[in-house]
Amino acid sequence: MINRIFKFKRKIIEEPLIISTKLINQRFRKIELIHYKNGQFIIEEIALHKFNTVDTNINYSNKADQTILPNETKLFNFSLPVFEKIFKEEDFKRLEYFIKTDFGSIKCTENMVAFGFNECAIVLEVDGDTIIHIWLAGKTNNEKYKKKLKQILLILGNKFDLFGMNWISMRYFFLFSPDDVNDFIRINM
Repeated sequence: MINRIFKFKRKIIEEPLIISTKLINQRFRKIELIHYKNGQFIIEEIALHKFNTVDTNINYSNKADQTILPNETKLFNFSLPVFEKIFKEEDFKRLEYFIKTDFGSIKCTENMVAFGFNECAIVLEVDGDTIIHIWLAGKTNNEKYKKKLKQILLILGNKFDLFGMNWISMRYFFLFSPDDVNDFIRINM
């Protein structure tokens, strides 16, 4: 459920919106954390995209029509309690709401859990205790938040063999490399 926040005479009014899976694909999962076993597939997708794209301003924004990853996150049986423990150890709070810059405030549900900060978060889509997708939402200029994001991304990248994929710029970043994590944060946050 998404809540757009409108200011009216100094009051905040929340208007709940129901979102579909296609809308989540199109609008939210633009910056994903993906298992490295998808690396060859991603490289082929990037090459195919560059070959088919004449105008460099066109991006891969219609992710809903994209081919499904051959090694989906859910296949690795990443456990929500394991991730929760890591987030707690790194002082990432579990959020009730988080901000997606162009969409307003998003309320977490039983199938969507977010950790981090209201303006930028790591979002886990879950089915019970199994993580289905991991993605980043929001942006921040807060250097403290960026530093904490770098730390947690390195931990997750090394522990779970993840890399970051920006589907808009069609760039990937190895989250087990400090230099790549720095670039990932600089470009995406």
